[in-house]
This record gives sequence, C-alpha cells and structure tokens, in this order.
Amino acid sequence: MIVAALVGGVGLMMENAGGNTPAEVRKAGENCRMWLQRKCMESLASGRWFRLYLPNASLSETLLLIWQDGTAETWSSGGACFFQLRGHGSDRSYYLPRYGMFVPGFTLKMRCRRDPCVVPDWYLIVSPYGSITVREDPPL
Repeated sequence: MIVAALVGGVGLMMENAGGNTPAEVRKAGENCRMWLQRKCMESLASGRWFRLYLPNASLSETLLLIWQDGTAETWSSGGACFFQLRGHGSDRSYYLPRYGMFVPGFTLKMRCRRDPCVVPDWYLIVSPYGSITVREDPPL
C-alpha cells in the first residue's frame, strides 16, 4: 500500500510537470490585463496609437507592443502562462485612442504549458470597444 501511494503521488507530480496551476495562469492573465489597460490609458493621455503583436501560430509567454513613434515594450508572463490567438484573425491589433477602440478585437487562449494540445485554462478577451477581461469560458 505504501508503494502504491508513493507511485500515485509521483504520477500526480509528473502530470503537472512543467506546467502551472490554473490559478497561476489566471493571475498572469490579470496582470497582463492590467498592463494592457495601463497602456490604453497612456495612449489616451498622449494621443499616440499602438500596435499589439499577437502570438498566432506558436505559443508565447510575451506580448509585443509598438507605439506610433516606434518605441517597443514587451510584457512577459515569466513562464506563468502561454498565449495563443484564438481563431484565424490578424496577428496584430491596433489601439486607436481617438475612438478608444481595438481594431480588430481579439481573444487569446492562456495555457499552463507551451503545448497547443493542452486545453486553455483561461481566455484574455479584448473587445473592439476597449473592454479587456479574463474569463474561464471563451466568447461565443
């Protein structure tokens, strides 16, 4: 019995090896949401638009933002979650401060591991109207 308990415990540890918990993925998503909202506020205050590059084909722990003047900023989850664009949309979105809009809106799948076969734990949803949310279920 002791051997069975040890083998079972090792099996559970191996199942999550290299991955994070859904709570850690959500926390990283919330941090990303707050960063992106701060960038929108900065854009509104300065009048500069920005372009956000979205991980389309591969999973990435970083998001790249390029301001109108060419200045680049990167947000990284530090390995806490991996993003991938949901659907077959554009690999970039523009934030236009004059209208307070993202063109186009987008949804990023957030996973605990860099494995496209892993079911997404959470979704970062950015509407065209500038609303940014983290949800457990994807939009319809």
